This record gives sequence, C-alpha cells and structure tokens, in this order.
Amino acid sequence: MKSNNYYSKTMKSVLLSAFSLLILQSSLQAQAYQYTKPSWWFGAAAGANFNFYRGSTQQLDNNFRAPVAFHEGEGAGLYLAPLIEYHNPESIWG
Repeated sequence: MKSNNYYSKTMKSVLLSAFSLLILQSSLQAQAYQYTKPSWWFGAAAGANFNFYRGSTQQLDNNFRAPVAFHEGEGAGLYLAPLIEYHNPESIWG
C-alpha cells in the first residue's frame, strides 16, 4: 500500500509539473510591441546662493589666528550649467 501511495504522489507531481510547463510556455508567446524611440533632452540648470554673516572672528582654530578679523560678510553666487538627459519612455529609470 505504501508503494502505491508513493507512485500516486510521484505521478501527481509529474503531471502538475508538465501542466505548469505547458501553461508557462503558452504565456511566453511573442507579443506585438510598439517600440518608442528614446530621445535626448537638452536644457540648463540654474541656481542662486545668498550668504549673510553677522559677527566677528579672528581665531579660526587653535593654531591659526588671522591678522585681520572677519567681520560682517555677505555675498551672492550664481550657478549655471548645461543639462543633457537621456529619456527612454519605456523605462522608469530614464
């Protein structure tokens, strides 16, 4: 009886595996897919930086003392850069 039960489980396993492979094979058939051409995007990046400092300091660290104290500073900076981006509409990464 044990022997019969073993073959029954083996036969079920083989049939289930064969059925799974059959289903897998049918779902992997080629599909008509419309390919969209990737493109390059060109642009520019820009930014501004404003700094304001109120106060005074002359001792910068334990070993260096500036000859003249830094006192109340301010400044502005501009950031400009070219930008090139590869865009592929079919991918979430670019």
